[in-house]
Amino acid sequence: MLTKVGPPLYCAANGGKYMIVGGGGGSSKTGVQNVVLRVKCDERKIDVLQNREVVDAVHALKLLPSHKDVVCAVGDELQVFPIKDQKIGQLHKSTKIPDRISSLEINSTGDLIAVGLENGQLHLFDASYSSIGKVVVEDVKASVKSISFHPTQPVVAFSHGRSFLTIANTNSASKDAVKRLTYKTAFRSCHFLANSHLLTVHSEPKQPTEVVIWTPSNASAAKPYELKSLTRVTKDVVVSSAVSHDGRLLALGTNEGAVIVLVLKDLSILCQEKLHPWMITGLAFAETHLDHTKQQLVSVSAAGTVGFTLCRPPSITLTQLLIFIALVLLTYLYLFVW
Repeated sequence: MLTKVGPPLYCAANGGKYMIVGGGGGSSKTGVQNVVLRVKCDERKIDVLQNREVVDAVHALKLLPSHKDVVCAVGDELQVFPIKDQKIGQLHKSTKIPDRISSLEINSTGDLIAVGLENGQLHLFDASYSSIGKVVVEDVKASVKSISFHPTQPVVAFSHGRSFLTIANTNSASKDAVKRLTYKTAFRSCHFLANSHLLTVHSEPKQPTEVVIWTPSNASAAKPYELKSLTRVTKDVVVSSAVSHDGRLLALGTNEGAVIVLVLKDLSILCQEKLHPWMITGLAFAETHLDHTKQQLVSVSAAGTVGFTLCRPPSITLTQLLIFIALVLLTYLYLFVW
Protein backbone atom coordinates (compact mmCIF):
# COMPACT_ATOMS: atom_id res chain seq x y z
CA MET A 1 0.00 0.00 0.00
CA LEU A 2 1.40 3.39 -1.04
CA THR A 3 0.01 6.94 -0.98
CA LYS A 4 1.54 10.27 -2.01
CA VAL A 5 0.84 12.98 0.56
CA GLY A 6 2.75 15.93 -0.92
CA PRO A 7 6.09 17.29 0.33
CA PRO A 8 9.30 15.26 0.74
CA LEU A 9 9.18 13.18 3.94
CA TYR A 10 12.19 12.32 6.09
CA CYS A 11 11.02 10.62 9.29
CA ALA A 12 8.30 8.54 10.93
CA ALA A 13 7.37 7.50 14.48
CA ASN A 14 4.81 5.26 16.12
CA GLY A 15 1.94 7.13 17.78
CA GLY A 16 -0.05 4.15 18.99
CA LYS A 17 -3.24 4.01 16.90
CA TYR A 18 -1.64 6.19 14.23
CA MET A 19 1.77 7.24 12.89
CA ILE A 20 3.47 10.64 12.93
CA VAL A 21 5.57 11.60 9.89
CA GLY A 22 7.47 14.77 9.06
CA GLY A 23 9.23 16.52 6.21
CA GLY A 24 9.04 19.55 3.94
CA GLY A 25 10.90 21.72 1.50
CA GLY A 26 12.97 23.68 4.01
CA SER A 27 13.32 27.36 3.17
CA SER A 28 10.11 29.29 2.52
CA LYS A 29 11.63 30.27 -0.84
CA THR A 30 11.02 26.74 -2.12
CA GLY A 31 7.27 27.16 -1.81
CA VAL A 32 7.04 23.59 -0.47
CA GLN A 33 5.13 23.11 2.78
CA ASN A 34 6.95 21.96 5.94
CA VAL A 35 4.77 19.55 7.89
CA VAL A 36 4.15 17.18 10.77
CA LEU A 37 1.40 14.76 9.73
CA ARG A 38 -0.78 12.38 11.72
CA VAL A 39 -1.44 9.38 9.51
CA LYS A 40 -3.58 6.26 9.84
CA CYS A 41 -2.34 3.24 7.91
CA ASP A 42 -3.60 -0.27 7.24
CA GLU A 43 -3.72 -2.78 4.40
CA ARG A 44 -6.66 -1.05 2.73
CA LYS A 45 -5.76 2.63 2.81
CA ILE A 46 -3.51 5.38 4.14
CA ASP A 47 -5.28 8.51 5.41
CA VAL A 48 -3.79 11.83 6.51
CA LEU A 49 -5.81 12.71 9.61
CA GLN A 50 -4.03 15.96 10.51
CA ASN A 51 -1.57 18.37 8.92
CA ARG A 52 0.43 20.61 11.29
CA GLU A 53 2.52 23.16 9.39
CA VAL A 54 5.92 24.21 10.79
CA VAL A 55 8.54 26.83 9.86
CA ASP A 56 11.24 24.53 8.44
CA ALA A 57 11.70 20.98 7.20
CA VAL A 58 11.36 18.23 9.83
CA HIS A 59 14.34 15.90 9.46
CA ALA A 60 13.73 13.85 12.61
CA LEU A 61 10.95 13.31 15.13
CA LYS A 62 10.21 11.06 18.09
CA LEU A 63 7.32 10.55 20.50
CA LEU A 64 7.83 10.32 24.25
CA PRO A 65 7.17 6.79 25.57
CA SER A 66 4.00 8.18 27.17
CA HIS A 67 2.88 9.52 23.75
CA LYS A 68 2.15 12.88 25.45
CA ASP A 69 4.55 14.91 23.29
CA VAL A 70 6.03 14.67 19.82
CA VAL A 71 9.57 16.11 19.67
CA CYS A 72 10.64 17.43 16.27
CA ALA A 73 13.91 18.56 14.69
CA VAL A 74 12.79 21.66 12.80
CA GLY A 75 15.80 23.31 11.16
CA ASP A 76 18.01 24.43 14.06
CA GLU A 77 15.23 24.23 16.65
CA LEU A 78 13.98 21.46 18.91
CA GLN A 79 10.20 21.90 18.82
CA VAL A 80 7.71 20.12 21.08
CA PHE A 81 4.04 19.59 20.26
CA PRO A 82 1.64 18.09 22.82
CA ILE A 83 -0.57 15.13 21.91
CA LYS A 84 -4.09 15.49 23.31
CA ASP A 85 -7.09 13.36 22.39
CA GLN A 86 -4.80 11.70 19.80
CA LYS A 87 -4.30 15.04 18.02
CA ILE A 88 -1.17 17.15 17.55
CA GLY A 89 -1.59 20.39 19.49
CA GLN A 90 -0.09 23.86 19.01
CA LEU A 91 3.65 24.41 19.49
CA HIS A 92 4.37 24.00 23.21
CA LYS A 93 8.13 24.65 23.47
CA SER A 94 10.94 25.62 21.12
CA THR A 95 14.66 25.46 21.90
CA LYS A 96 17.32 26.99 19.64
CA ILE A 97 20.29 24.72 18.86
CA PRO A 98 23.80 25.89 17.75
CA ASP A 99 23.50 24.17 14.34
CA ARG A 100 20.91 22.43 12.17
CA ILE A 101 19.58 19.20 13.66
CA SER A 102 20.19 16.03 11.65
CA SER A 103 18.89 13.35 14.06
CA LEU A 104 17.38 12.82 17.49
CA GLU A 105 16.53 10.00 19.88
CA ILE A 106 14.72 9.57 23.22
CA ASN A 107 15.69 6.91 25.76
CA SER A 108 13.26 4.22 26.90
CA THR A 109 12.17 6.10 30.03
CA GLY A 110 11.66 9.42 28.26
CA ASP A 111 13.92 11.39 30.62
CA LEU A 112 16.83 11.90 28.22
CA ILE A 113 16.82 13.30 24.68
CA ALA A 114 19.85 13.21 22.36
CA VAL A 115 20.05 15.70 19.50
CA GLY A 116 22.59 15.16 16.70
CA LEU A 117 23.81 18.18 14.73
CA GLU A 118 25.24 18.66 11.27
CA ASN A 119 28.54 19.84 12.82
CA GLY A 120 29.08 16.41 14.44
CA GLN A 121 28.12 17.38 18.00
CA LEU A 122 25.61 15.52 20.17
CA HIS A 123 23.56 17.60 22.64
CA LEU A 124 21.67 16.09 25.59
CA PHE A 125 18.40 17.38 27.08
CA ASP A 126 16.35 16.28 30.09
CA ALA A 127 12.60 15.61 30.28
CA SER A 128 11.87 19.33 30.64
CA TYR A 129 13.79 19.94 27.37
CA SER A 130 16.60 21.78 29.21
CA SER A 131 20.18 21.31 27.99
CA ILE A 132 22.27 19.13 30.31
CA GLY A 133 25.46 18.70 28.27
CA LYS A 134 27.01 17.79 24.97
CA VAL A 135 29.46 15.34 23.42
CA VAL A 136 32.00 16.88 21.06
CA VAL A 137 34.24 14.70 18.90
CA GLU A 138 37.03 17.17 18.17
CA ASP A 139 38.26 15.80 14.84
CA VAL A 140 34.81 15.23 13.34
CA LYS A 141 32.54 17.74 11.62
CA ALA A 142 30.32 15.28 9.74
CA SER A 143 26.59 15.23 10.38
CA VAL A 144 25.26 12.88 13.08
CA LYS A 145 23.04 10.44 11.17
CA SER A 146 21.93 7.88 13.75
CA ILE A 147 21.61 7.75 17.56
CA SER A 148 20.79 4.90 19.95
CA PHE A 149 20.56 4.69 23.76
CA HIS A 150 21.65 1.60 25.67
CA PRO A 151 18.51 -0.03 27.16
CA THR A 152 19.82 -0.17 30.75
CA GLN A 153 23.11 1.76 30.99
CA PRO A 154 23.88 5.52 30.71
CA VAL A 155 25.44 5.04 27.30
CA VAL A 156 24.64 6.51 23.89
CA ALA A 157 26.03 5.57 20.48
CA PHE A 158 25.95 7.80 17.41
CA SER A 159 27.29 7.56 13.88
CA HIS A 160 28.76 10.31 11.71
CA GLY A 161 28.17 8.65 8.37
CA ARG A 162 31.79 7.62 7.85
CA SER A 163 33.82 4.63 8.98
CA PHE A 164 33.53 5.09 12.75
CA LEU A 165 30.93 5.34 15.48
CA THR A 166 31.17 7.21 18.79
CA ILE A 167 30.08 5.69 22.12
CA ALA A 168 29.74 8.04 25.10
CA ASN A 169 28.73 7.89 28.75
CA THR A 170 25.76 10.25 29.23
CA ASN A 171 26.74 10.87 32.86
CA SER A 172 30.18 12.24 32.01
CA ALA A 173 31.52 14.85 29.59
CA SER A 174 35.17 13.81 30.00
CA LYS A 175 37.21 12.66 27.01
CA ASP A 176 37.79 9.31 28.74
CA ALA A 177 34.06 8.65 28.59
CA VAL A 178 34.06 8.87 24.78
CA LYS A 179 35.22 5.85 22.78
CA ARG A 180 35.14 4.90 19.14
CA LEU A 181 34.37 1.90 16.94
CA THR A 182 35.81 1.70 13.46
CA TYR A 183 34.83 -0.33 10.42
CA LYS A 184 35.89 -0.65 6.79
CA THR A 185 32.70 0.91 5.37
CA ALA A 186 30.38 3.72 6.44
CA PHE A 187 28.12 3.41 9.48
CA ARG A 188 24.60 4.11 8.18
CA SER A 189 22.82 3.47 11.47
CA CYS A 190 23.19 1.93 14.92
CA HIS A 191 20.78 0.18 17.30
CA PHE A 192 21.36 -1.09 20.83
CA LEU A 193 19.54 -4.40 21.33
CA ALA A 194 17.84 -5.70 24.48
CA ASN A 195 20.72 -8.15 25.15
CA SER A 196 23.18 -5.19 25.27
CA HIS A 197 24.61 -6.10 21.88
CA LEU A 198 25.06 -3.32 19.36
CA LEU A 199 23.78 -3.64 15.79
CA THR A 200 25.20 -1.46 13.04
CA VAL A 201 24.25 -1.17 9.37
CA HIS A 202 27.00 -0.43 6.83
CA SER A 203 26.30 0.60 3.26
CA GLU A 204 28.14 2.32 0.44
CA PRO A 205 27.72 2.44 -3.36
CA LYS A 206 29.20 -0.59 -5.18
CA GLN A 207 29.57 -2.42 -1.86
CA PRO A 208 27.18 -5.00 -0.35
CA THR A 209 25.20 -3.75 2.63
CA GLU A 210 26.32 -5.47 5.84
CA VAL A 211 24.63 -5.89 9.21
CA VAL A 212 27.20 -6.23 12.00
CA ILE A 213 26.54 -7.41 15.57
CA TRP A 214 28.95 -6.21 18.27
CA THR A 215 29.26 -7.66 21.79
CA PRO A 216 30.48 -5.80 24.90
CA SER A 217 34.18 -6.27 25.52
CA ASN A 218 36.17 -6.07 28.75
CA ALA A 219 35.60 -2.70 30.47
CA SER A 220 39.33 -2.02 30.42
CA ALA A 221 39.67 -2.63 26.71
CA ALA A 222 40.37 0.26 24.36
CA LYS A 223 37.37 -0.73 22.26
CA PRO A 224 34.10 -1.07 24.20
CA TYR A 225 32.64 -3.60 21.72
CA GLU A 226 34.00 -6.50 19.70
CA LEU A 227 32.72 -7.72 16.35
CA LYS A 228 30.63 -10.87 16.80
CA SER A 229 29.05 -11.49 13.41
CA LEU A 230 28.75 -9.98 9.94
CA THR A 231 25.95 -10.66 7.45
CA ARG A 232 25.64 -9.34 3.91
CA VAL A 233 21.97 -8.66 3.25
CA THR A 234 21.61 -6.80 -0.07
CA LYS A 235 23.53 -5.22 -2.93
CA ASP A 236 21.37 -2.08 -2.70
CA VAL A 237 22.46 1.03 -0.78
CA VAL A 238 20.56 1.21 2.52
CA VAL A 239 19.76 4.71 3.80
CA SER A 240 17.36 4.06 6.71
CA SER A 241 16.60 1.37 9.27
CA ALA A 242 14.41 0.53 12.27
CA VAL A 243 14.18 -2.22 14.88
CA SER A 244 10.75 -3.45 15.99
CA HIS A 245 9.66 -2.69 19.56
CA ASP A 246 10.01 -6.33 20.60
CA GLY A 247 13.51 -6.52 19.09
CA ARG A 248 12.66 -9.36 16.72
CA LEU A 249 12.75 -7.57 13.35
CA LEU A 250 15.08 -5.21 11.50
CA ALA A 251 13.69 -3.10 8.65
CA LEU A 252 15.92 -1.55 5.99
CA GLY A 253 15.00 1.14 3.45
CA THR A 254 17.05 1.41 0.27
CA ASN A 255 18.06 4.23 -2.01
CA GLU A 256 15.94 2.63 -4.76
CA GLY A 257 12.75 2.62 -2.66
CA ALA A 258 12.70 -1.02 -1.51
CA VAL A 259 11.71 -2.23 1.97
CA ILE A 260 13.61 -5.24 3.36
CA VAL A 261 12.51 -6.82 6.66
CA LEU A 262 14.89 -9.25 8.41
CA VAL A 263 14.37 -11.60 11.36
CA LEU A 264 17.05 -10.52 13.82
CA LYS A 265 17.55 -14.01 15.24
CA ASP A 266 19.30 -15.21 12.09
CA LEU A 267 19.04 -12.15 9.77
CA SER A 268 16.95 -14.13 7.31
CA ILE A 269 14.68 -12.13 4.99
CA LEU A 270 11.05 -12.16 6.17
CA CYS A 271 9.73 -9.98 3.35
CA GLN A 272 11.02 -7.65 0.65
CA GLU A 273 9.26 -5.35 -1.81
CA LYS A 274 9.96 -2.41 -4.10
CA LEU A 275 7.45 0.04 -2.65
CA HIS A 276 8.50 3.67 -3.15
CA PRO A 277 9.58 5.43 -6.36
CA TRP A 278 12.66 6.82 -4.67
CA MET A 279 14.82 6.83 -1.52
CA ILE A 280 13.21 5.59 1.72
CA THR A 281 14.20 8.19 4.30
CA GLY A 282 12.32 6.95 7.36
CA LEU A 283 10.91 3.72 8.85
CA ALA A 284 8.81 3.00 11.94
CA PHE A 285 7.13 -0.13 13.27
CA ALA A 286 3.60 0.15 14.63
CA GLU A 287 2.54 -1.45 17.92
CA THR A 288 4.03 -4.85 18.67
CA HIS A 289 2.03 -7.86 17.48
CA LEU A 290 2.38 -11.24 19.21
CA ASP A 291 2.98 -12.85 15.83
CA HIS A 292 6.10 -11.23 14.34
CA THR A 293 4.91 -12.20 10.85
CA LYS A 294 2.05 -9.71 11.29
CA GLN A 295 4.12 -6.71 12.37
CA GLN A 296 3.12 -3.47 10.65
CA LEU A 297 5.75 -1.19 9.16
CA VAL A 298 5.36 2.37 7.87
CA SER A 299 7.91 3.89 5.50
CA VAL A 300 8.31 7.40 4.05
CA SER A 301 10.31 8.68 1.12
CA ALA A 302 11.89 11.80 -0.32
CA ALA A 303 9.26 11.54 -3.06
CA GLY A 304 6.57 12.46 -0.51
CA THR A 305 5.07 8.98 -0.28
CA VAL A 306 3.89 6.99 2.74
CA GLY A 307 4.01 3.19 2.49
CA PHE A 308 2.48 0.41 4.57
CA THR A 309 3.98 -3.09 4.81
CA LEU A 310 2.53 -6.07 6.64
CA CYS A 311 5.65 -8.02 7.59
CA ARG A 312 4.81 -11.56 6.56
CA PRO A 313 6.44 -14.18 4.35
CA PRO A 314 5.54 -13.88 0.66
CA SER A 315 2.43 -15.87 -0.23
CA ILE A 316 2.53 -18.58 -2.87
CA THR A 317 1.17 -17.35 -6.20
CA LEU A 318 -1.26 -19.34 -8.33
CA THR A 319 1.47 -19.99 -10.90
CA GLN A 320 3.82 -21.32 -8.24
CA LEU A 321 1.06 -23.57 -6.88
CA LEU A 322 0.27 -25.01 -10.34
CA ILE A 323 3.98 -25.67 -10.97
CA PHE A 324 4.23 -27.46 -7.62
CA ILE A 325 1.17 -29.63 -8.40
CA ALA A 326 2.55 -30.45 -11.85
CA LEU A 327 5.89 -31.54 -10.37
CA VAL A 328 4.12 -33.77 -7.83
CA LEU A 329 2.05 -35.41 -10.59
CA LEU A 330 5.08 -35.95 -12.81
CA THR A 331 6.97 -37.50 -9.90
CA TYR A 332 4.03 -39.84 -9.19
CA LEU A 333 3.74 -40.89 -12.86
CA TYR A 334 7.47 -41.51 -13.09
CA LEU A 335 7.62 -43.63 -9.95
CA PHE A 336 4.37 -45.62 -10.13
CA VAL A 337 3.01 -45.54 -13.71
CA TRP A 338 5.87 -45.36 -16.18
